[in-house]
Amino acid sequence: MDADGWSDEDFLAAFESATLPRDCWTHRAHVRMAWLYLRDRSWPVVLDDVRRRIHQYNRTMGNPDGYHETVTVAFLRLIADRLADGGGRVSFQEFAADHADLLDRERPILQSHYRRETLESPDARKRFVAPDLAPLPQGGETMTEDRSEEHTSELQSPCNLVCRLLLEK
Repeated sequence: MDADGWSDEDFLAAFESATLPRDCWTHRAHVRMAWLYLRDRSWPVVLDDVRRRIHQYNRTMGNPDGYHETVTVAFLRLIADRLADGGGRVSFQEFAADHADLLDRERPILQSHYRRETLESPDARKRFVAPDLAPLPQGGETMTEDRSEEHTSELQSPCNLVCRLLLEK
């Protein structure tokens, strides 16, 4: 079962109310949810909302430890980057066809940015870990403005502090 036949509104309503059937909560559904949110909302709002809603959905479905911070942030950056190139002006099916690499389970796109051991580490599940193979696109002008208490470690690193200071000039 998948949610491709659902309207965007019905899909988001089911996800947000945690009534989306668990077998519909696929990688493709994660990408669609992120695409829908990023089309209409700013990065800081989307990041906090996605975190909260995935945690809520996972708890409701009996999977309280299913959330992965690094994968979530990395995919949001990748999707936001594609949207900056006009990917929000089409349907999700068209976006998915144009950006099939985001959905490829045989050669996952994050493997070009992260070593497998990095993504599988407990640390990467809990907090955003920077890529160790190739940088992620920024995906938006305010990508580093994550202010949630739980996820501020990535902002406090010397590299990110310097980058933020340079961007503010």
